[in-house]
Amino acid sequence: MEIKEVIHHILSLKHKASNLVITGGEPLLQKESLSVLLYKIKKAFSTIEVETNGTISPISFTWVRYNVSPKTGNSGMSVLQVYKPETLKEFLPFDSIYKFVVSEEEDLKEILEIVNNLSIPLHRVYLMPMASNPQELKIRAPEVVRLSLKYGFRYSDRLHLRLHIS
Repeated sequence: MEIKEVIHHILSLKHKASNLVITGGEPLLQKESLSVLLYKIKKAFSTIEVETNGTISPISFTWVRYNVSPKTGNSGMSVLQVYKPETLKEFLPFDSIYKFVVSEEEDLKEILEIVNNLSIPLHRVYLMPMASNPQELKIRAPEVVRLSLKYGFRYSDRLHLRLHIS
């Protein structure tokens, strides 16, 4: 779609929702078009959130909320490829949260290292269970809730799995 079509479509939703989440792939890969889009739609929604993996610098719109989900070792991706501490720090001045996918308590070593190295406030850190179906979520969610409470983080569920939406 052309950017004008995307803007028109998104603006047609403004009466159905007050919050907008832009996700991808990686939305910041199209930073120039995303900047235009965000600017054109900014007054139509109470909040606009961009989900990102934190490997590309943010757009400097102070009214954009960033949901930064750094990939960790449990993602199967090379840490050298996906962990960019200097870029992750750039999101701290914004209304941003940092969301980490957790499969087991062992994952917390890496997450705590990132949180401590970047001085991310605990209330901005969310743990989310690694799950690709409702059964996995049912098994892992209680442990991730426990870990969230243990370390002072927040918990993020996978509502689409609970609702059986793929």
